[in-house]
Amino acid sequence: VSDKEDQFAIIAEIIEENLEDYKTLSTLILKSINEAHSITPNTIAFIEKKSLPKTTSGKLKRQKARELLREGKLKLLYKWQQA
Repeated sequence: VSDKEDQFAIIAEIIEENLEDYKTLSTLILKSINEAHSITPNTIAFIEKKSLPKTTSGKLKRQKARELLREGKLKLLYKWQQA
């Protein structure tokens, strides 16, 4: 995720432990978002369940998640990135 322009990424925890068809899932997500909002995310990242950073009250730490993705510190199961 670059600071030079507005971009957005999707980071999704994968609950289904045996899911292996990440490419198909990312394609479905891309199609759904594009049809609904006419935009395309820069990145789709699938990570292990319970690995998103959260506050003590359970809220998602969005800034920290963005930072970890940008720095390559998330444990990725799969990552799609716009060319």
